[in-house]
Amino acid sequence: MARSTLGQSLTPALAAWRELVAEGPTGPGIDFSETNRTRRCRRRCDAFLADPSPETFRELWSADTMASYWAPNAAVLLGPDDAIDALRDVCSEMIAAEEFDPTWTDRLAGSGAAWGVTELYARLQGGTEPIPTLEAQAALRSLRDASVETPAAVAAAIADFAQDYESAVGHASAGTAYELPRYAEIDEFFRLVQTTDRETIAAHVTGPYAALFRPLIGHRVHTGGADPIEWQGVDALIEAHVDARDSGAYDDLETAHWGGTHIESWKWQFADYFETVIRADFDPTALTAADVPRFLAAIEEPDAEFDAVSNVPAKMMGGQFHRLTWQDIVAHCRENPAEAAAVLSDLYDETLPIVDRLNEFHECFRHLTTRDENDRSPGSLLRAATALLMYAYPERHITFQYQRMDAFFADYSTLDGLDDGFNARQYREVAIACRDLASRIEDRAGDASLIDVQTLVYIADDA
Repeated sequence: MARSTLGQSLTPALAAWRELVAEGPTGPGIDFSETNRTRRCRRRCDAFLADPSPETFRELWSADTMASYWAPNAAVLLGPDDAIDALRDVCSEMIAAEEFDPTWTDRLAGSGAAWGVTELYARLQGGTEPIPTLEAQAALRSLRDASVETPAAVAAAIADFAQDYESAVGHASAGTAYELPRYAEIDEFFRLVQTTDRETIAAHVTGPYAALFRPLIGHRVHTGGADPIEWQGVDALIEAHVDARDSGAYDDLETAHWGGTHIESWKWQFADYFETVIRADFDPTALTAADVPRFLAAIEEPDAEFDAVSNVPAKMMGGQFHRLTWQDIVAHCRENPAEAAAVLSDLYDETLPIVDRLNEFHECFRHLTTRDENDRSPGSLLRAATALLMYAYPERHITFQYQRMDAFFADYSTLDGLDDGFNARQYREVAIACRDLASRIEDRAGDASLIDVQTLVYIADDA
C-alpha cells in the first residue's frame, strides 16, 4: 500500500471539505450539483447515443465533462471513417458493462494509455468505482508516495486513498439531496487540489473557506504564502537588459554587454517572422494533416534569415540532448500528421486552458522521452511546447528552461525555486509572474514582451 502523507499536508483541508460539502452542493472548487462532471457525463453520453454525431460527441468529450478529455483529444477519436459508429458502440457497451474492457482502448485510441477512455467508463458507472484521471494521478503523486503511471495503477491508488479519506471525511455528501457516491466525491476533491490556482487561494485564505484553502498554499509551487509571486532585486538587471537591447549590443558578437557577447536579436526577428509570414499562410489553431509538413518546414527552415541562427526551435532547446527531443517531435509529427495537427492546433488555441493544452502535448509526445534507447527528462517536452508558444504569443508565453528559470526565481523572486520535470500548472504560475516582469521592463523601455524576460533570464545566468 502507498504511504500516506496526509498527516503532513492536507488533513486540515479534508476536515474543512467535509464540513463545507455537508453545508451545500456548490462553493469555490466544489460542485456536487447537476453540473458535476460525473453527472453531466452520463447525461451527455445519453444525448450522444440518442443522436450520434461529431457535435454530440464533442459535447461529451469536453473539459466540463472529463478531466482527461485531451488524452486523446476528440479530433483523434473522430479521425477514422467509422469513428461515430465505433464510439456509439463502445459507449453503449460501457454503460452495460460490469468491468473495464481493454479492447475499448484498441478500438478507439489505437494504442497508449488512453486515459480518457478509462475515465469515461468510470464516470459512466456513476462514481461507484475509482475514477482514474490525470488529475487524480497528479494529486496522488503529491499526496502519497505511490507509483501511478497507468490508469490501472491510479485506480488502485485511489482505492488505497479512499481508506484515508474515509477516516478523515467519511462520506461528506451522504444523506443530502445532492449525494454523490464516495469515489465521485473523491474525484471532486482531487479536482479541487489540482485545479485551484494561486488567485483562488489568495481570495479565500480568510473567510468561510479559509480552512479548506489555507492547506493548499504551496502545494504545487514552492512558496510560503498565497500572495502573488513578487520580484525583488531585478531593477539593475532590467536596466542592463534594456541598455543592451536598445543599443544594438545583442546584434553581434563583437559588442560587449552585461552578459558578455550574446547574439539575441534573432528571437525578436523570428517572432516577427511568425506574425507576418507564418500566420499569413497558416491558422495555427486550425492546422490540417496536410498543413503539418509545410508548417514544420516554415518554422524549421524559414526563407528569412535571422542573426546567427537558422533553426530557431532547435536553438531554443539548448544542448544536443534536448535538441534530439525536438528532432523526435518533428519526426513523430511528420509520421502522424493528423494527430499532430490536432495537438498543435490545440496548443496554439488561447481559448483553451493552458494547463490542458500543455498536458495534451505531453501525452502525445511523452513516449519519445521514455524509450529505452533515449531516456530523457520530460521537461524537454515542456521546453519544446513553450518555445513554440513564445513565438506565437510573445505577450503571454515564455520558453521554460528549467535550470535557468529555477536559479532566476530562487535569486530574484519570493519563490524558493521551481520543480523540474513536466509541470503544466507550475508553468501557468511562472508565465503569470513573467508577464508582470515584462510589464516592469515595458515601464522602463516603452515596449517589452516575454522574449525580453526570456533573454533577461538567460543572460542573468551567465552574467
